[in-house]
Amino acid sequence: MAELILRPDAVTAMGSWDPTDTSAVIAILGDPGDTHTVYNTNANQPMQLSLADIPELYSEETFTTITATINARKGGKGNASTSVKILDGFDEVVSTDISISSVGITAYTTELGDISSMSVSDINDLQFYMIGLDNTQAFYQDVWVTLTYQGPPPVQGVKLSSGKLVLTGKVTF
Repeated sequence: MAELILRPDAVTAMGSWDPTDTSAVIAILGDPGDTHTVYNTNANQPMQLSLADIPELYSEETFTTITATINARKGGKGNASTSVKILDGFDEVVSTDISISSVGITAYTTELGDISSMSVSDINDLQFYMIGLDNTQAFYQDVWVTLTYQGPPPVQGVKLSSGKLVLTGKVTF
């Protein structure tokens, strides 16, 4: 099985979080190299994010499963609990309650969700959702969704079905 990672591209709904600017939230949660965090300023705050669309290169693939991952650490007053969901409208494709017990940033992954009957268009409409549980707070560094599909990754580059290609000098694609 091959994998494709999708990152959030917009905040669609957000309770009390810091930073409060939605573009800053996406900059932090969508960047795997960023060391900044987003945290819920009050307990049990929701956040819903849209995901980047599947690149055109993958439009012919049949996706089979989906998981969500958060990089997070607990707050200063003990462990934190978070419910992480992947939503298709109001329907839950994946729903996992996660106990965040690490003082350092750690990856926490949801259960697998079956998306084998979904089209690429349906998958592009999925939303990432998380909410704190049990009056706890956590710090989130980034989030992403992993899709699995059958077959090798699509070929990138130049494809020559037949004939002859002659290149001279420097060629940049």
